[in-house]
Amino acid sequence: MFEYMQVTAQAQPPGGGDIVTMLLPFALIFVVFYFIMWRPQSKQRAEHQKLLAALTIGDEIITAGGIIGTIKSVDDPIITIEISKGTKMKILRNRIKGTKSSVLNTGAEKSA
Repeated sequence: MFEYMQVTAQAQPPGGGDIVTMLLPFALIFVVFYFIMWRPQSKQRAEHQKLLAALTIGDEIITAGGIIGTIKSVDDPIITIEISKGTKMKILRNRIKGTKSSVLNTGAEKSA
């Protein structure tokens, strides 16, 4: 019996486990982050790019700063919006949060 304990003690690696067992938790963390954070964010970014590409003159938009206006001209990447009668403002296309209807509808869905 004493010989059996010596043989099993010598068969175990002193570091405790192989590399696969040590890297498995890191791989699981990576998979969780991918499905919880990166994938939804990339989908959202693609939808926003599609929305920005579809903007036309006359669309009511909301900027990232919360300014609401109507598109009057498009000179890529600068868009001129009218925020009140006779008041125009130039903004960058990528600073547009979305169309007025899409942004306000999204806010209503979240609060309901």
